[in-house]
Amino acid sequence: MLGKSVLFELFSHTSFEENQSIMKTTLFILLFFPLIVVSQNVVIPDTNFLNALIERGIDLDGDSSISYQEASAAEGFYIPNRNIHSLEGIQAFVNITWFYCDTNHLTEVDLTGLHVLNTFTCSQNQITSLTLPQSQSLIYVNCDNNFLQEIDLTGRNSIAYLSCNINNLLELDVSNLDSLKWLHCSYNQLTQLNVSNHAALESLMCFDNHLTSLNVSGCPKLGAVLCSRNKLVSLDVNQNIQLTHLFCNGNLLTNLDLTQNVNLLSLAVGSSCGTNPMTKLDVSHNTQLIGLMLSNMPDLQEVCVWELPFPTEQVIDLNIGNSPQVFFSLSCLNGVEDVEEIPSNYKVYPNPATESVTIMSMSKKEDLQATLFDVFGNEVRHVQLTSGKANICLTGGMTDGMYFVKISEPTGKVVFTEKVIIRDRE
Repeated sequence: MLGKSVLFELFSHTSFEENQSIMKTTLFILLFFPLIVVSQNVVIPDTNFLNALIERGIDLDGDSSISYQEASAAEGFYIPNRNIHSLEGIQAFVNITWFYCDTNHLTEVDLTGLHVLNTFTCSQNQITSLTLPQSQSLIYVNCDNNFLQEIDLTGRNSIAYLSCNINNLLELDVSNLDSLKWLHCSYNQLTQLNVSNHAALESLMCFDNHLTSLNVSGCPKLGAVLCSRNKLVSLDVNQNIQLTHLFCNGNLLTNLDLTQNVNLLSLAVGSSCGTNPMTKLDVSHNTQLIGLMLSNMPDLQEVCVWELPFPTEQVIDLNIGNSPQVFFSLSCLNGVEDVEEIPSNYKVYPNPATESVTIMSMSKKEDLQATLFDVFGNEVRHVQLTSGKANICLTGGMTDGMYFVKISEPTGKVVFTEKVIIRDRE
C-alpha cells in the first residue's frame, strides 16, 4: 500500500487535474491488485477435489490453494473414492499424462485442452456427459459403469484401449480409431456394431447388448470375440484367422462357420445363461480346441469333430448338459460316413430298446459287422452278423441314452449308421 508521505509528495507538486488522475490510478491499483493476485490460483469449487489434489502434493508452496504454475507442473493424479462431484478447474492441469477419478459422484467431465493426457479412467460415477481431449496422445480410456448415452470419439484417433461397459450407449462409432486394440462395450443398448477393417484390434467384448448386426471383417489380429446374449442371427468370423476365443451363446444363430478358425481354443455356443437354435455344428477344423460349451441346446444334434472318440485328451472342458440330442461324428470330414437312413432291405429293432437290439439284413448278406458307439464315439459293442442277423446285448454296465449302430462290410465300407435310443433300464 502507498504511504501517506508518498501521496503527500505527489499531491503537493501537481495541479488539481493531475491530482485527480493520480487518485484514480491509485484507487485502481488498490482495488484490483488483490484480484490480480487471486487470479493466479486455479478456481476449484469442489473442496473434495481441491483437498484430494493437495493431499497428492500438487500444492507445492503449502498455501492450501493451487496456482496455475503448480497445476502445470503436475504429471498426473490418482483420486478415486473421494466424494468428488465436480472436476471444474481440471483444464488448468495441462501437462498431466494420467488421471484416475473412479468411484466418485461425477455427472459431467470435460477434459478439453489436456493434450498430453495418455490414460484416463472415470469408472463408477454417474457421468452423463464426457468430453475427451482431441489429441494424438490419448491411448487408454475407461468410463465403465456410468450413464453415458453417447461418446464422441471424433479426433481421438490414437485411442487403443476403450472400455465403456455398463452404460446406456445407443450407438458407438469407432470407425476413426485406427490404433484400436481393445474394445469392451458390454452391458449397453447397442443394436449395431461395426469394427471392420481395424487391423490392430485384438479383443472385442460386446455381450449383453441388443445387437442384431456385428461386423468383424478385416480384423486379422482379432483373437477374442465375446458377443454372448445379443440378438444375432448371423456371425461371420471367416476373416478372423487368429481367433482363439469365441463366446456367442445366447443369440439366434442357426449356423456358424468355423472352418477358417483353426487356432480356436475355446468356443461357447450354448450355456446356462444363453443358447442358440442350431441343429448341427462343425468343429472338425478346430483341432486346437480345449474348451467346448454346448449346454442347454435342445435342438442341437450332430457335432462334427476331427477325431473319435470325443472329447480327445486335449479337450479338458466339454459341457453338453441339457442338450439331450447331441452326438459326435466324423461326417464333416471328406470321405467319412454320415448318419444315413436305413436301406429298405435292413431293419434295426426295437428302437427305443431296453435289453437288446437286433440288426437284420433281408438279403442275408454275410460278413457284415455291427458296431455300437456312444455319443462320444466310444465303441461299446461289436458283433458279426450271422445269416444276415445279429443281436447286440445292452446289459452289463450300459446306461440309458443315445447310441449309434454302424453296419460295415469287411473292407471297412459303411453300409449305414443308425441312431438308437436305450431307455427304461433298471
